[in-house]
Amino acid sequence: MTKKVSIDKLMQDVFYLNNQIKGLQMLLDQRKSVFKKYFQKTGHTSVSDDNVSVYTQERTKVEYDINKLKKEKPEIAKKILTKKIEVTDAKGLIALLKKYGVSKQEMKACLKPYTEVDEAKLTKLYESGTITVDDLKGYYNATSKLSIAIKVKNADGELKM
Repeated sequence: MTKKVSIDKLMQDVFYLNNQIKGLQMLLDQRKSVFKKYFQKTGHTSVSDDNVSVYTQERTKVEYDINKLKKEKPEIAKKILTKKIEVTDAKGLIALLKKYGVSKQEMKACLKPYTEVDEAKLTKLYESGTITVDDLKGYYNATSKLSIAIKVKNADGELKM
């Protein structure tokens, strides 16, 4: 015997569960905010017990001024920049390649070249001492974001209340 499913009831359940998830996420965000204040005041970077660890996590984003680097420090730019080309119209490129005698203008219309810092090359040059942080001072902008991370140690265990 099969059981009938009420779509209306199912929709209500999904709506209710979604609201619960949002509410729990708000509570978690509030607790993380309290931990962030605690870590800032005390200088600690983590706390833990038998069930959970709460710790700070810092992520750094570095944006390089590639044009300025190319103009003012071309010797460094040659060592750390990689030129790449993004195909913006694959069908157009394929059609052009099928023809014979494709002009540069037709080919370039399908491509979008850009330059980026090759982080692996940069790391090797830092490690070897060829380039220092001072060499690139003024050619990048670094921002960092501090967040609070949570790691549950025993997710299957019983939570003591």
